[in-house]
Amino acid sequence: MRNLGNNIVGSGLLLKAAFGLMLFSVSGLEAQSVPADLLDLSIEELFKAEISDHSESEDDKRQRWHLSLKYQKSEFEQYRKGSEKLSVDDVLFTPGQEQRTDDNFPVVPREIKQQVYAIIIGYDLSDRLSLGAAVPFVKQSTNHVSIVPEYSAFNITSSGIGDFSLVGTYRLSSGPASDWYVGAGISVPTGSIDQQGDTPRAAGDQQLPYSMQLGSGTFDIPFHVT
Repeated sequence: MRNLGNNIVGSGLLLKAAFGLMLFSVSGLEAQSVPADLLDLSIEELFKAEISDHSESEDDKRQRWHLSLKYQKSEFEQYRKGSEKLSVDDVLFTPGQEQRTDDNFPVVPREIKQQVYAIIIGYDLSDRLSLGAAVPFVKQSTNHVSIVPEYSAFNITSSGIGDFSLVGTYRLSSGPASDWYVGAGISVPTGSIDQQGDTPRAAGDQQLPYSMQLGSGTFDIPFHVT
């Protein structure tokens, strides 16, 4: 986690995923992605064209439009260093009892929860080419423990619209065993990167770590082959 991250996590310490991911995935504590990145990771699944064969005379224009709502809940807890499982006491730095190292920290996240609702609108330009647009709504929270007075246990949260994505998908071939698709598009940084909360850095609200922001803060070009 950037900003606060140096006090929270370090190299070699990862959160263990408690739930499998379908639309997106979160890496461990060491390099956690923001929600916009999560959607990008599964862009091939989000925007895979749903195309049905029918004659032009039966083509109903309304069937070219597709609207769906996808929901994903993820929770992360526990720690690992390589294959070794670690407890909170192993990770949390204890002044006067141990040396400060790269493997213990004055502030430690105990649990990360994230929910993403993605509204996806698709349109079939032809039987091979389709366009898809996705707007995610993100809710996330992280519980912490720390050695900082008055912040022995605290929670930070953020919620709101994530990064908007527009992707075109083209069906290269279709066969009895497999279908091949390619796609590319653009992700627009509509998600906030100015979310604030009360953390041990100082009393009152400050800008939250990068991983607790709702957007990436950058224009990106998602590309996929399916």
